[in-house]
Amino acid sequence: MTGDKTVIRGGYRITYDPAYYNMFLNVATAAPVVNAGTIVGAACTAPCLVSSGFQGTDVRAAHLSDIPRGVNPGLRNNTRVSPDFHEPMTQEWSLGVQRELTSKMVLEVRYVGNHVVGNFQTVNANPALNGLVADGFSSFIPAGVAPCTTAGAPGLSGGREDCNFRNVRNRENSAWSRYNGLQTEIRVQTWHGLTGAGSFTWSKTLDNSSEIFSTGAGGNTVAGAQNPFDISRGEKALSGLDFPKTASLYLIYELPFYKGATRLSREAVRWVSDERDLAILQRAALDTH
Repeated sequence: MTGDKTVIRGGYRITYDPAYYNMFLNVATAAPVVNAGTIVGAACTAPCLVSSGFQGTDVRAAHLSDIPRGVNPGLRNNTRVSPDFHEPMTQEWSLGVQRELTSKMVLEVRYVGNHVVGNFQTVNANPALNGLVADGFSSFIPAGVAPCTTAGAPGLSGGREDCNFRNVRNRENSAWSRYNGLQTEIRVQTWHGLTGAGSFTWSKTLDNSSEIFSTGAGGNTVAGAQNPFDISRGEKALSGLDFPKTASLYLIYELPFYKGATRLSREAVRWVSDERDLAILQRAALDTH
């Protein structure tokens, strides 16, 4: 277009994210797969730190008798994955315009967006209801759901929804995210020995869960939703990965006195130039929210 100086390009794709090992490792090392127990130092019948052997079989042989037996697995922390656990899907689209300003300079402006569905989220699958009622949030509890009142049941403590279990964590595909960004970039190629680019992005990222695990800090301080019965709409907010204004810059300058230099002179300037270029790289998020 306009003398081959303008290019318009767009794209659309669908990608899938594989599930990672750590989630399944959590399931394999917790109830109901195993009835894991905790041994405190004073309860060790043998030295708590095995004096010989470094393998798991050595530790198991030394401390198997210390693990409490006959405990209902429902009293343990249960970690599971949902029966329909699957890979998250991402739809991504873009539309951009690139314009040649001079033979050495190009400007590009593009819109980029994506939508992720079925992302990983930790869900409190057996919430303690007594605390919600006591704190005046009984209206959040769906009709037909009531605290456990069965004497001796694991779920009696805290008034769990399911009497057969206490704490149940589910790894589910219930998280989503949306990204929309306006990206701008200007590039310079070999202009008086200078090559570089500067870019600036305005963007917004929303989600209902920024991380499957608790981070203890910003983004996903606590993995579980504040309302266990509203894990999507009630959690919709700016993502912990949201950086609304981001700028980046890189510059590479070809040293003029290096051109045509002999091997001896090139060796002399390497300590200055890293072969023949000086480079500056910088990227910064200018502000958050």
